[in-house]
Amino acid sequence: MDLHNWKELLEHYNYTDATAIFQRIEEKGYIATQEDYDIINMIVLWKINREVKICGETIEYINSIAKTTKSPEEALNNMEVQDCLKEILNSHGIRLPMASAILHFYQPKAFPITHLLQ
Repeated sequence: MDLHNWKELLEHYNYTDATAIFQRIEEKGYIATQEDYDIINMIVLWKINREVKICGETIEYINSIAKTTKSPEEALNNMEVQDCLKEILNSHGIRLPMASAILHFYQPKAFPITHLLQ
């Protein structure tokens, strides 16, 4: 693709609608707030085209699992955890590494993330 043909280049990439980002910035006003961190993360995810779409029922399922599952052993033996993981993986933009990170932050004792030592 010829970079000098910018119209063709722009048509090659399709971003999701950014209206929500613009609205959040306008609604909070142009002053620095804690919310700016979240907005900047939204912009980064939008730019790399990694916006996720997860339904409310799946979020409720994650919270339910996080509330009832307290250890890795429980997580491994609970069929509801497997079902919840399948629901998360059916969400647009979420694959296994992201799903495991989501579960980890909702219940770190049951869903640990190990770090490799260098």
